[in-house]
Formats: sequence, structure tokens, C-alpha cells
Amino acid sequence: MFNTYYLAQHNLILTSCSAMNFLSPTGVSTLPPTLASTMLLNNEAGRAILAAHYQNFITIASKLQVPLILTSPTWQANHESLAAANVSNNINALAVRFLKYLRADCDEWAEHIHIAGLISSRLDHDQPELALSSRESIAFHQWQIEQLENEGVDLLLASSMPAMAEAVGIATAMAFTTAPYIISFKVNQDGRLPDGTTLLEAIDTIDSLGIKKPVGYMINNVSPSCFNASNQPALVMKRLIGLQSCPVSCIDATSRRQPADLADCNRQMLNLYQLYDIKILGGINCLSPDTLENLASRITACSASPIAP
Repeated sequence: MFNTYYLAQHNLILTSCSAMNFLSPTGVSTLPPTLASTMLLNNEAGRAILAAHYQNFITIASKLQVPLILTSPTWQANHESLAAANVSNNINALAVRFLKYLRADCDEWAEHIHIAGLISSRLDHDQPELALSSRESIAFHQWQIEQLENEGVDLLLASSMPAMAEAVGIATAMAFTTAPYIISFKVNQDGRLPDGTTLLEAIDTIDSLGIKKPVGYMINNVSPSCFNASNQPALVMKRLIGLQSCPVSCIDATSRRQPADLADCNRQMLNLYQLYDIKILGGINCLSPDTLENLASRITACSASPIAP
């Protein structure tokens, strides 16, 4: 079972990244952006694209002998988006079955591959003012959460949460499933969620709900320097278990992204791993499998001393 005990038994766990950045060269970039990877499940050619994408990460994890979390291609595959795109309501189930099929083909390494049912905020994670209230969030996201749980995912993952209220609602809905779960926040340059909430407030609020707590928390879709780990309260760093990095600088005041140095991004992720025991590492759209393999190789080979700045 994917829980705190499992985390304690492993030094490093990798995560797959979104398939969306691989779609442009395939001629399927005309699909709705939020459902692009999900809709590939509907035809043989699309499934082949997804299989090749996920196989990259399976190969890396098997080669380096580290566990892997495969995130399902269900980004915003909620009932509202699916209805608008005229997509079959069983697409979440199909996504999980697809990953189980890939895992079953991994022979002895299959037991080290965990399938995470992925969901996100209802609307644009760069516009926190569009986020749902906690009560609205429970009602809205419960359908997709139940779809993923019913297919037997190993864990649930809420990604790119831009606002505390919607994250609280998702956490509440996930807490009443049988699956362990992780809440992953998006953060801005000041280390806060886009809605202005501090990581401490968001984590403490969810942990204090009086229901099943998340296994831990992650941050994603940011450069690892964004949340200023050295300035975060002890509780934040204690509960933070993962980072899905995006090698771009943080969002500035005008919400524009600037390229960042990839080597520097990797160095920062290494430091987070060594200094704060952040064990779950991966990327979003622009962190390629080759980059992740390089990072994981360095982690598995590095000494216990921090990498020099």
C-alpha cells in the first residue's frame, strides 16, 4: 500500500509527467488542451502514443531500480469537461485500465509501479479567482474521484491546486475513499498558492479537518526555487514529500514565464532531495524523460552531502 511506511522504505520515487507536451509532433494537437491526453485513449493510434510516453518512465525506473508513480491521463476529465467534449463517461476507468495493462507487461518490476488517479482544479490553475468553494469542490469532484477509486488506483493525486478552498473540498472527498491520496499545490514566486494562501496555512487546514489525512503534499508545475524551502516553516517541510518540477522560472507579477537553466533546476532538485528528504521527484510538461533519468541517476549515485550551490 502506498503510505507513509512505504515512503520510509524507499530513498527515491519517480513520477511520470504529463503527455501533453508530446502531442504537437503527433498531429493531435487540435484536441482540447485540458483533455488532450485523455482523448488519446479513444483510438489505437492515440493509445500507442500514450504507451510510448509512459514506457519512457517505466524504462528509467526499471533501469535504476526505483519505484515509479504513473499518473493517469485524466487531467480535468471531470463530468463537466467530458460532457462538453462529448466523451464517454467511462474514460476515467479506461485510463486506469490502460495503465494497469502497461504495468502488467513489466514482469518483475510491476510491483514497484503505482498508478495514481489524477485530477485537477475545475478551471484554469493560473486563475485562482475561478476556483470552487470547499462545498462546491466536494460536489463537483466527487464523481471523478469515485470513478478512479472504483477502478482500484493505488493512490489519488490532486495536482496543480491553485486555491486552498478547492483543495480542501477535494481532500475531503478523497478522505472518504479507501485510497491513500496526495494533494499537490501550484506556487508562485513568493512561495504562496496563486490565491495568496501560504503553504503552511493550506497544509495545516487540510491536516486539521479531522478526517483521513493525505499521505503528504507536493508542489508542481514550478521551478524548485519558487517555494523557498529554507524559509518555509518546519511543518511544511515535514509534510512535503514530492516535487514535480517545471524548468522555468516562477510566474512573475505579469504571469509571464521565462526559461531557466536546466542544470540549475536539476541541482536545486538534488538539494531538496538531500536537505529535506523530498523523495517523490518528477516533472511536468517540459521536463523530458532524459532529464528525469539524468536527475535520478545523479541522486542514486550521489553522496549524503549536499550539492554545492
